Amino acid sequence: MPDSLLFSVIVPTCHRNDSLALCLDRLAPGAQTLSPDRYEVIVTDDGSNTTAEELARQRYPWAQWTQCPRRGPAANRNHAASLARGAWLAFTDDDCVPELDWLAAYSSAVTGEARALEGTIRPIGNLEQDLAECPVNLRGGSFWSANVAVQRALFEQLGGFDERYRDAAHEDEDLQLRLREHTRIEFVAHAQVLHPVRVLTLSNVLRRMDTQARSTALYYALNDRRLGIRRFTTLIRWLYKPRILALCANAVRLRPRSALVEAMWVLYGNARVLSEYSKTEHALATTDP
Repeated sequence: MPDSLLFSVIVPTCHRNDSLALCLDRLAPGAQTLSPDRYEVIVTDDGSNTTAEELARQRYPWAQWTQCPRRGPAANRNHAASLARGAWLAFTDDDCVPELDWLAAYSSAVTGEARALEGTIRPIGNLEQDLAECPVNLRGGSFWSANVAVQRALFEQLGGFDERYRDAAHEDEDLQLRLREHTRIEFVAHAQVLHPVRVLTLSNVLRRMDTQARSTALYYALNDRRLGIRRFTTLIRWLYKPRILALCANAVRLRPRSALVEAMWVLYGNARVLSEYSKTEHALATTDP
């Protein structure tokens, strides 16, 4: 591995070639203010109907394209990490637009004691729209995988993202909790990416409720000790209180579809989480040595 290769930038993608192109334009040699010999870019593709292979080959030959095992976003990122040569892994998403000094900002922070970093995520669009969604990180503490960096040796030591998370929900929070047991996570405000606000359809949100409930149950079952959950009633309070508050807030702000989704979580989704949590707790107890 070249001594100068500091970052392996990992960009997971799935059926979003147009936005991927905008992301890669910002990562091109000469676009980032960090010298091109200090980083590589790996596009890891979870697409099934189409892929980004031809796009990468024709327009971005400097980026490495790879087909992932199609076991969800956690496995997708881990697959790219297994091919990485940089001392640090920098993660962003295919719909993100990194600022031109994104990697340079991270580069200035890797000399410190922290072995994990998170950067700023700014929304593009109006988050006040009904059913609008966007991961926003302006002050740190969120560790959204759209903009984080982890020392590769530590990432490998911890086994990367837990591939039991098959949906895009909680896999980055899970990694954050495990990282905190080994290092301080530093917020690098100047390492910025822009993320579009997406307005979801009600049918899509409701269709994903079961898979998100399973991911949520897995997260709490795996991390109850780290989170300080010692009683089932504590988990019930953690699940229901924010949903009820969000329901009321959306009703006041005249966002009826968002309010309906929160009501569905209160009436159905959280019950699924609690049911799956009990099953997962039992399964973990019977498989742990």
